[in-house]
Amino acid sequence: MKNSTRLLIKNSLMQYLMYAAKMIFPLITLPYMTRVLSVDSYGAYTYVNTCMSYAVILIDFGFMLSATKNIVAAKDDKNKIGEIIGSVIAAKIILAAIAAVAICIMIFCIDLLRNYVLFTFLMFAAVCIDILLPDYLFRALEKMEIITYRFLICKTISTVLLFVLVKNDSDLLFVPVLNIISEIIAVVTTLIYVYKSDIHIHISGFRNSLKTLKEGNIYFISNFATTAFGAFNTLLIGIFFNAEDVAFWGVSMQLINAAQGLYSPIINSAYPRMLKDKNIKLILNILKIFMPLILIACLGCYVLAGEILTLLCGAQYLPAAKTFQLLLPVLIFSFPAMLLGWPTLGAIDKVKQTTTTTIIASIVQVALIGILLLANSFTIINLAIMRGLTELTLLLSRASLCIKYKKELVE
Repeated sequence: MKNSTRLLIKNSLMQYLMYAAKMIFPLITLPYMTRVLSVDSYGAYTYVNTCMSYAVILIDFGFMLSATKNIVAAKDDKNKIGEIIGSVIAAKIILAAIAAVAICIMIFCIDLLRNYVLFTFLMFAAVCIDILLPDYLFRALEKMEIITYRFLICKTISTVLLFVLVKNDSDLLFVPVLNIISEIIAVVTTLIYVYKSDIHIHISGFRNSLKTLKEGNIYFISNFATTAFGAFNTLLIGIFFNAEDVAFWGVSMQLINAAQGLYSPIINSAYPRMLKDKNIKLILNILKIFMPLILIACLGCYVLAGEILTLLCGAQYLPAAKTFQLLLPVLIFSFPAMLLGWPTLGAIDKVKQTTTTTIIASIVQVALIGILLLANSFTIINLAIMRGLTELTLLLSRASLCIKYKKELVE
C-alpha cells in the first residue's frame, strides 16, 4: 500500500507540474495575445480553438480511458501493448477523416470560419498529428513524467517563438504553424522512447479498428457530452453574436478552464489507482482537502474579477467581468463531479451509468438553451448562469449513483 501511495503521489506531482504549466502558459500568452491582436481577431482565434476541441474529442474517442484500461490489463505483454497502440492509431485515422469532412461543412456554413479558412485548416493539421501520441500508454504504466517533461519542453519552445513571431493580426497564422512544429517534436521524441522500450507498434486492419472504436464509444459519448458543456456555448455565441462577444466569452472561459486544469492531475492520477484498489476513502480524502481551497479561491476571484481581467487581458476586456463572475460556480461543482465520475464510478465498471449522467446534464443544457431562445433571453449572462446549473446537474446525478453503488467501493 505504501508503494502504491508513493507512486500515486509521484504521478500526481508530475501531472500537477504539467497542468500547472497548462495553466501558466496560457496565462503568460493571454495578456500578450489580447494586446497584439484586435478583439475581433482574438475572437476568431477563440472560435477556431473551440471548433478544434470538438475535433480533438472525436479523434480521441475516449481512447485515453479505454486504451489505458486495456494496457493495464495487458500488463507486461509488450506485443499486446503494441497491438493496442496500433489499433488506436488506425481508429484515430478513420475518425480524423470524419472530422475533416465536418470541418469543411462548418467552414461552408459559418461566416466566422469562412473568413479564416487557412487558419482553421492549419489548426486542424496540428490536431491530426496528435494521432501518433500514445499518451494513454504512459498513463497505464503510471509514468507521467514522460508526458510532463515532453510537454514542458515543447510548450516552452512554441511559447518563446510565439512572442518572437506574432506581433499583429497579420501574424495570426504563426500560431497554428507553431502548434504543428510542437506536435511533430512531441511525436518524434515519444515514438523513439516507445521503440527503445521494445514496444513495436502494429497498425491493425479495418476490422480491428472497428473493434477498438466499439470499445471506446461509451467513453466517447461521455467525453463528447462533457466537451459540449463549454464548447457548444461558444459555438452558439459565434452563430448568434459577433467576434467581440466570442472574445469576451472566450477569455472568461479560458480563465475557468485554466483553473479546472488544476483538477486534472488529481483526477488522472486517481483513475488508475482506483482501477486497482477501488477504495472510496481515497476519493473522500481528496474532497476534504481540496474543496475548502476551491471555495476560498472562487470567492477571491468573484471579488477581484474586474482587476483580474484588466491585468491579464487589458481594459478592453473589462465588460467580460460579470460573465466571469457568473461562471465561477462551474469551478465549485465540476471538481466533485469529475472526481465522482471516471475515478469512482468508472473504476467499478459503471461506465454506462457514468455516461448517462453526462448525457442527462447535456440534455438539461440543451433544454435550457432552447428555453432561452424561445423566451428571447439568449444572452451571454444567462448562458453563464445556465452553464453552472448544468454542472450542478452532473454533480447531483453522479453523487446519487455513488450512494446507490456504495457497497461496491472498498472502505
